[in-house]
Amino acid sequence: MAAPRFRTLLLGLSGLAALLLGGLGIYGVMSHSVSQRTREFGIRIALGADLAQILKSVIAHGLRLTFIGVLNDTSVTEEPDTSRPRVIASSRLAGFRVASVGASGKSRSGWV
Repeated sequence: MAAPRFRTLLLGLSGLAALLLGGLGIYGVMSHSVSQRTREFGIRIALGADLAQILKSVIAHGLRLTFIGVLNDTSVTEEPDTSRPRVIASSRLAGFRVASVGASGKSRSGWV
């Protein structure tokens, strides 16, 4: 009885570690993207753009990169597991949630 619980615990912990590493990776990509666009944001603010417009631009760019990554993951998969469509959809939705949090977190951390 204890062995299945232990395996379930290990599986859950490894899933949590994968989600954490994925979130850190997305944060790193967004950090690099925002740091490359800092001058552009300064020019946009000088020309009259408000912070909400720039924030929207950063989040849209991050979600665009995430969407491309999800499409790439879907196209690279050799044999998709269609027996559990809810699991596949929820994992992709979790990826989008992590990406949106990563994008908004970096964009609000005082880079302008």
